[in-house]
Amino acid sequence: MSTTTLLTDPAPEITRTVIDFAQTSLPEYSGLYAVILDNVLSPAECTALIEAAEATSDGVWERAMVNIGNGRQEERLDTRNCGRIIWDDAEIVDRLWKRVEGYVPELRVLEPGCKALRTARAGKERSWRATRLALSWMRWCPMRCGLC
Repeated sequence: MSTTTLLTDPAPEITRTVIDFAQTSLPEYSGLYAVILDNVLSPAECTALIEAAEATSDGVWERAMVNIGNGRQEERLDTRNCGRIIWDDAEIVDRLWKRVEGYVPELRVLEPGCKALRTARAGKERSWRATRLALSWMRWCPMRCGLC
């Protein structure tokens, strides 16, 4: 499948919801940053992206592992019981970023101490400038296999 025209149409009507963790079942995250962007993709674009990702792996979804640091991964079914395809396409990622960057202006430049930087060390010494998205293609499954 060619991706040359994928995500080149105008975006659907994107909506933004800011998460106030103090008002959720996760109050321990109060003061941290999260937003939900709905309607970033049309249903047809979503289907086309899945098909394009599957075309890179002959339709095979590998077991999604959890990064545990130092280049190592571990199977943790209680956290990530799903399949994944790793597909890096800078042009697609750039098109997605262009769609959403106006809805997350607070992420364009992350200054030291920014609440969007969660780790203790992150952002303490320098600013970070967002230039693109990082994508993971995951497929959740109701069965233990995670790969249905």
